[in-house]
Amino acid sequence: MATRIVSIYLDRERGLQEALEQRQRDVAAAFLVDDFTLRTSASEDVESGDDWLRREFASAPSAGLVRDLSVREADDVAVVSFLLDRGPVGRRNASTWFVVDVWRKSSQRLLSRSMTRAVGSSTKPSRPSGKE
Repeated sequence: MATRIVSIYLDRERGLQEALEQRQRDVAAAFLVDDFTLRTSASEDVESGDDWLRREFASAPSAGLVRDLSVREADDVAVVSFLLDRGPVGRRNASTWFVVDVWRKSSQRLLSRSMTRAVGSSTKPSRPSGKE
């Protein structure tokens, strides 16, 4: 059973992912602070929020599943880490990313995101479904 704080951030992360999937740029931008930064293992450059959203919305829609989320809070920040299974909408070949987001608790907006492609991880949920 998820704790209250995990449920709160799971809803936020899923809300951001849903805005990206549904191509709602204004909704996605509202999740980010003005000086948001993104760092990925795919590039040594740091991206601004505008650059990230421009790239996200220029590519084909990508479905995403947020799973295995954990939260650590300190002062006015929450460090949220999770696995994100991403793939083209309607296709099964998802890639898994390890994501660390830093949220400002007082404004409920995202300060920064770091993403690294997970190596050798399964896209299956960590909890058994009873069908295995």
